[in-house]
Amino acid sequence: MKPLIYIIILNYNGGEEIIECLKSCQEISYPNYKILVVDNASTDDSVLQIKKYFKNVKVIQNRNNLGFAAGNNIGIQYALNHGADNILLLNNDTMVSKDFLDKMVDLAEADSSIGIVVPKILYYKSDKLWEGGKKKIYYIRGRLEVITNSDARRPTDTICGTGCAMLIKREVLEKIGLLPEDYFMYFEDTDFSLKAKEAGFKIFYQPESIIWHRFNRGTSIVNQYYWYRSRVIFALKWSPNFIIKFCAFILILFRILRFFVKYQIARLTGREEKRFKIAYKATIDGLKKDRRPITITGSF
Repeated sequence: MKPLIYIIILNYNGGEEIIECLKSCQEISYPNYKILVVDNASTDDSVLQIKKYFKNVKVIQNRNNLGFAAGNNIGIQYALNHGADNILLLNNDTMVSKDFLDKMVDLAEADSSIGIVVPKILYYKSDKLWEGGKKKIYYIRGRLEVITNSDARRPTDTICGTGCAMLIKREVLEKIGLLPEDYFMYFEDTDFSLKAKEAGFKIFYQPESIIWHRFNRGTSIVNQYYWYRSRVIFALKWSPNFIIKFCAFILILFRILRFFVKYQIARLTGREEKRFKIAYKATIDGLKKDRRPITITGSF
């Protein structure tokens, strides 16, 4: 029998996007899978719609928005407790091809050293590549670059997976644990991937497995805050040696000074100042390893 795959979809006010995602998931050809939606305290009617139209989908409702890693970890633990052989993390704003899961599982099963498999991700309703197999990590800057002009034609080893869509073998989770909750959102997938590689697992890109992603990275103050904070936490946690970590630390201090000056100039000249203020706060909080959810007040 084929391995049991739990498809875990984290939802937060997914609206029509998660409905479209679930419809595509129900059309896949892989014979042995279950769908689990973990809802992070949505305030729209998406959970109601899921329960109404997708009777075979298990829904777990969290009382609070736990963020990406902690929210997914609720689902991962449930799946492991219910016999999952592999876990597939999938964003709620994606659509999948019918055979995408077959291709990923076949690759994972072909090599016992492969712990994570990622698909080819295209922009929504297009053939334009959003994420392929080639990436580069800039530890000092706390950034991950996806090289979209170089798409491998065959399965190939890659530096890290993406929380947008990645198949994780059970043995990886049993050996290294669940997703790191150091971050509320952003960089937890890169962190997890590096930890898996340290444990001896390979991460492979499967270009024959195709999904589409809307990629609506939020430009809200909240999203900006977590982006700046998480990149600081990642840089200080994963810099591979003392020199790189020291350079990262100096760059972080420079960013704090730069954002503070820009914020003060904007405030004094009557220009829009929120993005500088939030970047300043987020960078400081990342330096302090503050992992709490942000509370936006009227001052922002």
